[in-house]
This record gives sequence, C-alpha cells and structure tokens, in this order.
Amino acid sequence: MISLPPLFPILLSEESKIVSRKQMQKLSILETIPTSEGKQWDGQHLIFSIKLSDLWVEESIYLLPIIANQNFHQKNLRSFKRVFPSNDEIIFLSRQEKNLNSLDEKSSLLKLTSFEKKATISTAKRNSGKYGNPSFLKRKYTFNGHCEFISSNLFSSMSAKLLSGRTASDYFLETLKKDIAQKKCIKKPKLAVVLVGNNSSSQSYIRMKQKKAEFVGIESFVKRLPESIDQESLIQEVEKLSNNPDIHGIIVQLPLPDRINPKKILGAIDPQKDVDGFTKVQIANFFLGEKGLTSCTPKGIMNLLDFYTIPVSGKNITIIGRSNIVGKPLSLLMMNAGATVSVCHSQTKDIPKYTKTADIIVVAVGKPLFLKKEMVHKDAIVIDVGSTFVDGKFCGDADFENLKDFVFALTPAPGGVGPMTVSVLLQNTWKSYRKLQNII
Repeated sequence: MISLPPLFPILLSEESKIVSRKQMQKLSILETIPTSEGKQWDGQHLIFSIKLSDLWVEESIYLLPIIANQNFHQKNLRSFKRVFPSNDEIIFLSRQEKNLNSLDEKSSLLKLTSFEKKATISTAKRNSGKYGNPSFLKRKYTFNGHCEFISSNLFSSMSAKLLSGRTASDYFLETLKKDIAQKKCIKKPKLAVVLVGNNSSSQSYIRMKQKKAEFVGIESFVKRLPESIDQESLIQEVEKLSNNPDIHGIIVQLPLPDRINPKKILGAIDPQKDVDGFTKVQIANFFLGEKGLTSCTPKGIMNLLDFYTIPVSGKNITIIGRSNIVGKPLSLLMMNAGATVSVCHSQTKDIPKYTKTADIIVVAVGKPLFLKKEMVHKDAIVIDVGSTFVDGKFCGDADFENLKDFVFALTPAPGGVGPMTVSVLLQNTWKSYRKLQNII
C-alpha cells in the first residue's frame, strides 16, 4: 500500500470487496490512520476533522487530494480527475485506471488526470479562480478494500465551494452514454425540439442540447416554425410529432409569442413523449407519486446536490419562487427527501426571515442579483436557477460576486443548474424511448 500523508484519514478493512455505505456498520474496524484532531464513529462511517498545514492548503487550492490503493469504485468517485503533491510524492487517481510507470511521473499524471489537462501543477493552480475550489469537501468515497473517506471543510477561510453543474452534468451524461451504448439498440432514441421564431437565446440553448444529445447517442432535430404561426397551426405541428413513431421525446422551446397559450401547446404533446414533464398527465403522476418523467430543472437540482453529497433530509430549505416549472415541483421533491421546505414568492412579506435560517436556498425568480449577502448566513448553500441577459452577459438571481466569499457553497450562473437541466432532459428521453420500445 502507498504511504499516506500524516494527516490524511482513512478507514481500513481486510475485506477485499467493494464496501457499501450500509455494509460499513457491519464490518469490524481493524485499523485507522490517526489524524491530528478528533475522530468520531457515527455507526456508519468515521468522520474526521482535519486542519491542514498552510503549505498543504496552498498546494491543494485547485488540486483534489486523493487516496490511491488498488482499484477505485468508479461509481462513487464520479468524474473527478485531479491530483495533489505531498512531500514530492504523488497520490493519484485515474478515472479510467490508467497505469503509470511510477508515482514520480508528475507531468504524465497531471496530463492524464487534471481537470484542465495541464502538464504542470502551476498551470492548474493558475486556473483555480476560473473553476473555484476543489469539489471534494465533505464528500464520501468508497474504494476496493476500503470503507469510506470523508473529508471536512479544509477551505473554510477561502472562497465558497463552487457547485459546478458542468462537472456534475458530465458525470451523468457519461453514465447515460454508457447505458445507451450497452443496450445496442437498432434504432436510436430521437428527440424533437420545436422552435418558434429566431430568439437567439433559445437557439443557443438548443445547440447545447443537441451537442449533448449527440454525445450520449441520442438523435435530435429542430422543427423550426415562423414567428407568425398561429396557435392552431402550432398545435397541429406538435400533434404530428406526437403521432410519429420514430420520435421518442418532444420539447417545445419556451418562451412562445405572447399571443400563443403555452398550456395549449404543451397539452398537444403525447404525455409519454413529454420529456420536459410539463403535460398535465406527467404533472399529476409526479404529485401522486406515480412513475413518470420528472420536470428537468427540479430533478437536475436534486442530482446536483446528490453529486456533491449535500444532504437534504432534516435540512431547512427555502425556495424563492413558486412556478410550475421549478418552485412547486422542487418543493415536493425536497419534502419527499425529508427536508422542511419554505416557499417564498411575491406575496411573502419578509423573505430574509426565511433565507437567514435556511441551510439551502434555491432562488428562481428571474430577477438579476435578487439574493443579496445580507439575506443569508455564512454556512448557507445557494442554488441559483436564474439566468437573465443583462448588459451583454447572463446574470443569475443571486449576487454571485458578493456571495462567493461569504457562503459555504453556491452554483455559478451560467454553468450551474442549466447543464443539470439538460442532462435530465436526455435521461428522460432515454426513459421515454425504453418505455415506447419496451426495453427493460
């Protein structure tokens, strides 16, 4: 086994199999590597409080500390691809289990595993401001032959942890790609996107969706319709797509022209092909707890929290916004996950009263910079759903610049919730395809 840094905690077991979280409490604890501070066994895993030296923290600003021993449980390691140096020794992770001749090969190792695929530690660190701090804080890992490793917040004095939706989305898309490839389907899943007019923002979103669809193995095409189309003609176009057996998922790109009622248009989609989860049937299934296709943005937010191992159960959560697309369905998902949820809206008299006591705040009101620093506490986690085009650039509903050095964690905008929404959209398309094609 590779020697570990003196402050690095790990729980060891002679078991050679992959150890699940539930199995851990049944195993006898054979050995622990002590830390400089206390440790606590909670019946399921060992929790360590670690204080790293200034030098180690400096070297770890961008690079993720990792333990290496035998193989890794890829499912729990997600898509992290970072390394760190300690006393001229490299402890490494290779997501694809690439073999290196020796642990000294810093250049080769960084080239293979660093987030930016840079060749040196210095160049990776220079990019740390762009991507924020490492995503390993309070994260749990499972290894072959090991139980779990849990790290504490090593960067409490630095900027907030950045919850990158791009990083998380990449993991879910990679998983989806493998799932689709394994089925070896004769006919590919096909997604139809209905676009009315030439809205530049809508076209940008669609290009991103098509790019990700192609990556995972889903065909897509855009049904472009003129801005002048009337409501009845648009309904007929959507119904044609619904009746086409070669189409497995349909989305109507919003917003639509003011004269067109979006509920009427969405109602024309075959519920089985409603991969946005906007039809009455899918909404009813969702609220009744029946199987169906969950709204993409709320499910994407839950996936994001899960990816970064941010617990929801037992937490106080404030959602600002009560839309049918985000606020309402997300509140139900959060409650089902064991959270106590407060939903604020335009008629709420004192929103800071709720946000100042919330563990997690989700802001989805479409008002740039709505959530201010004085409305939250320093240990809060902020999920910013907003994306408004202001002065030539996209701006979120949270005051990112003033919050990033204050709260515990937050999502960027763009690059936070948006990519997660797209990943769920494609997951729903695959679910719809499998149901329509009777594929288990």
